[in-house]
Amino acid sequence: MINLTLSVLLLASQPQNNKLPTGWEIPCAIGFGLGVLFSRTQPQQNNSQVFNSESNNNFESKSEDNYVDTALGELDLQKFINTGRDIIKGFAVSDRSQMIVAPSRCGKTTILYLMLEEFFKRFPSMICYVWQGKAIQCVHPKIKRENHVLFEATQEIDFSALDKVWEIYQKRSKGDLDRIPVKLVMTDWQSIKDGINSVNTKLFQSIAAKIMTIANNGAELKVTVTGDTQSANIDDWGLGSGSLRDNFDIYAVSRLEYVNGYVKGDVKALPKLIKNTDIVVNAKDRDELLKTFDLLQEELGKTITSSLILSTVGICKLGITPTFERENLTWFSEIPKQDFESPKQREINDSSDFQKLPKTPEMTVQSGIGVNLDDNNDFVSEPTFTPLKLPKNEAQDSVKKLRNAKLNQTDIIKILWGAKPGDNEPYKNAIDEYKELSK
Repeated sequence: MINLTLSVLLLASQPQNNKLPTGWEIPCAIGFGLGVLFSRTQPQQNNSQVFNSESNNNFESKSEDNYVDTALGELDLQKFINTGRDIIKGFAVSDRSQMIVAPSRCGKTTILYLMLEEFFKRFPSMICYVWQGKAIQCVHPKIKRENHVLFEATQEIDFSALDKVWEIYQKRSKGDLDRIPVKLVMTDWQSIKDGINSVNTKLFQSIAAKIMTIANNGAELKVTVTGDTQSANIDDWGLGSGSLRDNFDIYAVSRLEYVNGYVKGDVKALPKLIKNTDIVVNAKDRDELLKTFDLLQEELGKTITSSLILSTVGICKLGITPTFERENLTWFSEIPKQDFESPKQREINDSSDFQKLPKTPEMTVQSGIGVNLDDNNDFVSEPTFTPLKLPKNEAQDSVKKLRNAKLNQTDIIKILWGAKPGDNEPYKNAIDEYKELSK
């Protein structure tokens, strides 16, 4: 604009003999110089910025961040990584129920652990009852072993986990003012649903009615449901379809990895949910999410070594999860009882053979999760101990309980850190942490 103004002034004042009027030479020279200087300080937009400033077809029409330049097919992976971290940190922000969708071995257990961890950070006194479809496994170390129930498709199905949560829901709906958060955690819901249907279809209808009632009305009472399932077809869930998005925060996970040239994982569930008009209502949003997913899945198992996650909380969005490794989750919910130990078992103080440890329920080691939150980790604000990232007071409590069970230092380190003499650096680090907890 300044350049244009100066040009007009110069042309208008320029006589036919190409000489300026007397006294104009210096002001015009100064003005022209300022115009040149101003023009050189203006930032130059690249093609992507020009596109994004003129188009409304971005990944999220209501978001200030541009994740994908759909015209150029370019990805800003760092923004998707940031979004993935935000999705995880926001797991506990919503008061609604949750459902995690992913095929086998695609990260459901990891996402469930991270979700429960965020809820325990927000509600340390939260109570969970776990109904498991395949096997009794520790989903989070803060949930008591006795609160886990295995579903078995027999005539005598154990509904105690659901019954306890339903009883609390009914009491609160009738005036009980207790608002300690209570969750029914259902792992592998598809197995539970299909198993009950195979035994008694009418029975499943009554079970589904209770679960839907909790999901529909329990948020205000702090009674909710968190589940995971392999099926991306929401009609298969048996929990209604049209109202699912209103009562459940739904997350879907896709993951691929290459092992010796072979592909492991699955990417079908996530786009199937995106295409569901009950999940992503707006057609434009569906198109943009699918375009984005197509670009991201090309990087799965390559540039992206973790998983893709879809969140339906608020505006539907895609993110990249932090990288993670499978380690061990262990129950330490109660002080081990002497009844579990024989006199011979109490003599293990001098033993280094892990297989000879007393197998109490509180010491059962299950497949679990260890999470690497990468750089700029703000998930943990205080020093943590053991691969489970336990706060110091909880880690000290776990050490104390194992000492009360007559376990020696070597055995405790094997259980809590998964390290043993000869592991060099891992064992040395475990020793250092153990000594710090023993002060």
